[in-house]
Amino acid sequence: MKIHRAIFLTICGGILLGVGFIIPFAWPLSLVSCAFLIAAFSQTTSLPRSYALGLLACAVAFGLTLYPMSWNVLLPENLASHQLVLIGLAWGMSVLGSSIPAALFSTFVMLFSTRSWKDLLI
Repeated sequence: MKIHRAIFLTICGGILLGVGFIIPFAWPLSLVSCAFLIAAFSQTTSLPRSYALGLLACAVAFGLTLYPMSWNVLLPENLASHQLVLIGLAWGMSVLGSSIPAALFSTFVMLFSTRSWKDLLI
C-alpha cells in the first residue's frame, strides 16, 4: 500500500513540475513539486524502486511539456511518419536523460530518510 501512495505522489509531483514549464507564471508550482517528490522518494526502500519513481516523474513532466513545445510549432497532420518517430525518439531520450539526475536525487532522499548523516559518512 505504501508504494501506491509513493506512485500517486510521484505523478502529482510530475504534473506540477510539467505545469510549471507550460504556463509562464506558474513556475512556483515547480518548486512545490519538490515537496511531493521528496515525500514519494522517502517512502521507497530499494534503489530500483527509487529509480523507477524518478523515471515516472520525468515521464509525466516531459509528457506534459511535449505537446506545447512540439505540436504548437508542427501540427501532427503536417508531419511525415519518420518525423513523428524522430520526435518520439527525442522525447524518449529527454526522459531517460533527465531521469538519471532524478534517480540520483531520489536515491539521496531515500538514503537520508532512512539513515542519519553520520551513518552515511562511515
